[in-house]
This record gives sequence, C-alpha cells and structure tokens, in this order.
Amino acid sequence: MNSRRKARETALKILYNMEMSEGDTDGIMEAQLDLLMSGSEERNYAEQLVQGALSSASAIDGVIEKFSDNWTLDRMPIVDRCILRIAVYELKHRADVPYRVVIDEAVEIAKLYGSDEAPAFVNAVLDKAHKGGN
Repeated sequence: MNSRRKARETALKILYNMEMSEGDTDGIMEAQLDLLMSGSEERNYAEQLVQGALSSASAIDGVIEKFSDNWTLDRMPIVDRCILRIAVYELKHRADVPYRVVIDEAVEIAKLYGSDEAPAFVNAVLDKAHKGGN
C-alpha cells in the first residue's frame, strides 16, 4: 500500500470517528495520527486531508450535494460522505494530485470500507464533480 493510500484511509477513519463522536474531535485526530509515525509523510498528508476537508466543509458539501443525484448529505452513509469529502478536497485544492488518481483512490477505498453500491456512487459523484467544475 502506498503512503498516500494509507494517509487517505487514516483521514477517512478520522472523519468517520469525528462524525460518530460528540466528544473531543481533536483527541480523535491525534489518536489516529499517532498510529502513524510522527512527522512521516503519511501522517502529514492525512492531517492535511482532514484539516482541508474540515476547513472547506461547506463548499465541499455543496459540491457533493450538487453532483449526487437525489441524495442529501444526511441520507448518505457516513463512510461514503467522508470518502467524498476527502476526494472533493483533493480534486478542488490539491493540484499536485491528478484527478484520475483522486477518483481511483476514492473508489478503491469505497470498495474496502463502503457498501456494495459505494464504489459506483463515489465514482459517479466524483466524475461529475470533476467534469462539472465547482
């Protein structure tokens, strides 16, 4: 597994746990990040993904809702929503990551953590988000 994949999976776990928790979200992030080596490329990228997804949350959520036909965020499975938030952040704010890589990685992570329908749903939303711009 490459280091960015591991970072994306860690970011997914952090965002998922933050959504499920009503407590110390900073503690959740630190606990998950501590599983990675301090100062490692994986840890740094995971932290960037989480912070980016959170700091641009309303814009990212707007993109997701715009391109997810007949789905609102609150109806989506939490895992799908978190995968999409990370991927939309990368699509819109990480010029160093090709859009095909973003979509492929999100689909692969959806295969691992989502339902049977998650990979196709994630792929469709991200493809539309990429082609449709903001």
